Amino acid sequence: MTSTDTPAAFQQHEIPQELRAFVTFAEPYYIDVFTLPIDAAALGSPEEWARAMFERVAGAGGQFIWRVLLTMRLARPGTPNHVAGWRIDGGGDDWIRLDVQGWMLDGQLVVRADERELTMVTAVRYPKPVGRPVWKVLSNVHRYLTGGLLVDAYRVMLGRPSAASF
Repeated sequence: MTSTDTPAAFQQHEIPQELRAFVTFAEPYYIDVFTLPIDAAALGSPEEWARAMFERVAGAGGQFIWRVLLTMRLARPGTPNHVAGWRIDGGGDDWIRLDVQGWMLDGQLVVRADERELTMVTAVRYPKPVGRPVWKVLSNVHRYLTGGLLVDAYRVMLGRPSAASF
């Protein structure tokens, strides 16, 4: 790959147990994994990647989806130990887990940045039955946007302009 090439992100249809273990929901109703094959660790920490994805790329569009459409209770911008309003719930050398609760949906996002790839795991559960049909519709939007979110975060981390997925 040359320096001008941008790799493509892809959805993993089998959830590796190693990645599933990062999710603390006992039984998530939905879980997916998207991967971008790059040396993510060379470009930044998992928290830096999460900030690039959810604050810089998703930005106001992400806030609208999370706060309004999904009724998630996010913290105010700039709250310590939060990324884009999501609480930092755990982490290690190559991963970070963000957590948020909502009226109809609870969510976890795991960002893993290692020498082989950038990976994002999304897990959702529904504290109220109305969450299921809402997520059924919005999960299609989520899957449509997530690959571009990873690619645009890669561009941001390289200091290039992103196409802004949201």
